[in-house]
Amino acid sequence: MRTTKIQFADAGSAATIVKMACERVEGFSALYTRFERKMSIAGKSLSTITNYGCHILLNPINQQIKNKPKTA
Repeated sequence: MRTTKIQFADAGSAATIVKMACERVEGFSALYTRFERKMSIAGKSLSTITNYGCHILLNPINQQIKNKPKTA
């Protein structure tokens, strides 16, 4: 079974990863802002919003890894 470890430089927490994504991934900042607003209105805590945001970010990366053709 092949596993890929994604490393984020200086990423010590989910909040740091989300902040880096907002700065580096095109369109993620706008998506996360809308998501954060909807979750706040729903009464979710900041830690829940940050953790969910991290999963939103990592899901497409994990899908790319799963769909990548295996090489010998």
